[in-house]
Amino acid sequence: MLTNLPIKFLCVLTALLTACTSTTSHPTIQQKYSQKIAQLQPGMSPAEVQGLLPVRKQGASSGNRETYVLRDTAGLHQTFEEKTPSIFGIRAEELPEMRQMSFYFQNGKLTHWDS
Repeated sequence: MLTNLPIKFLCVLTALLTACTSTTSHPTIQQKYSQKIAQLQPGMSPAEVQGLLPVRKQGASSGNRETYVLRDTAGLHQTFEEKTPSIFGIRAEELPEMRQMSFYFQNGKLTHWDS
């Protein structure tokens, strides 16, 4: 009986580690906003871009150049308890991942953006 204990422990440990592995993939900003991004055109004003996407001005203007950013938080707040047996009573969350896409303006006109 005691000789099987290490094997049983390894089986339980393997099952726990497999359960903790997240296979969920989150769409990128480009994927999430693909239809809106497809409508962007060079020469658009910041207000026009803000009408399409939830962008915010980043920092102070540098002469005639401005940068706006679109930030997105991706990630599931799924508990450890939901993925593993509840005998442990431990709750841990998968932290959200911050993603960002930048839009560049010169003289009030969109010149380019991250792809």
